[in-house]
Amino acid sequence: MVETRVEHFTPGVATDHAMETVAGEHNQLRVLELYSGIGGMHCALKDSGLNYKIVAAVDINEKANIIYKHNFRETNLLQRNIESISVQQLDKMKIDLLTMSPPCQPFTRLGCQKDVSDPRAKSFLYLLNTLPKLENQPKYILLENVKGFETSNARAAFREMLDRCGYIYKCWSSVCGGQLDDRKLLHNCQDSAMRTLGSYLSPHDMESRHQLPQQLVTRFLKVMDVVSPQSTRSCCFTKAYGRYIEGTGSVLLSDFTDSIHIVEGKAMHGTCAAPSTLRLSYFSPKDIANIMCFPTDYTFPKDCTSRDCYKVLGNSINIYVVSVLLRLLTLGDDL
Repeated sequence: MVETRVEHFTPGVATDHAMETVAGEHNQLRVLELYSGIGGMHCALKDSGLNYKIVAAVDINEKANIIYKHNFRETNLLQRNIESISVQQLDKMKIDLLTMSPPCQPFTRLGCQKDVSDPRAKSFLYLLNTLPKLENQPKYILLENVKGFETSNARAAFREMLDRCGYIYKCWSSVCGGQLDDRKLLHNCQDSAMRTLGSYLSPHDMESRHQLPQQLVTRFLKVMDVVSPQSTRSCCFTKAYGRYIEGTGSVLLSDFTDSIHIVEGKAMHGTCAAPSTLRLSYFSPKDIANIMCFPTDYTFPKDCTSRDCYKVLGNSINIYVVSVLLRLLTLGDDL
């Protein structure tokens, strides 16, 4: 969600999946990245063209921090629990823009949906209690989370905090499509969606696309989401990609004849699925990073396994979507 303070700024705009603030000034924004992960928000800020400085990035995940530091060596990265950051420490940072992607497990449809009773929601609740105590409250807040957060008690508590602190916000039900008023943003999203998956595939990454064993294809084809390089859509890639088949992300039909085509995510031969004729592969981590619009120079350390990369990518964001939102919300009619 993005919010602006009533007494100083124009009304902000928010989405159920991402809440952003409207920037009213063109001065350098002092940014604090909380739950910084592998740097998705950092990449989006860089892509947005905003004038900003990341004061600090904070995450407790050691593997994610290694990947973040590998790509952003100059950033002040803190590996610590967010609950250990005091009101005084936050105040000294004099933050203009606060970005955060709190743990999604308390809200995701594949989880236990324990909401605020989930221990992984503690740090977020701590922030909701801490922010109103700041003398230097952030001008803008951007929060990203999964579908399910919009109906959670955690979101209700977030809204209550925003109201108490005097932030103004407007909710969108989704970013691309849905209840979206700004035609520029919708146009940008639609243009991006017209690209085929093949345009995101790295031609030098063939060895990283592990082929699915034939017995796995035969057994689980009915629950697989199968796409080809000519497809213009894929399922969301989760951190369980490569471990589980159903609901974790699409698989790539990399070798097929003209008689096989994709129908609603299923590889079909005539009217019947033909598992024995299919060669299906997992997308490589670099493929997924490209689909999520990470910059071409973004890399993973050599000692990171594919499973490591899948796990952290599944917890990250789409760079393009967030960067467009940032541009829209900070530049407004000048976009």
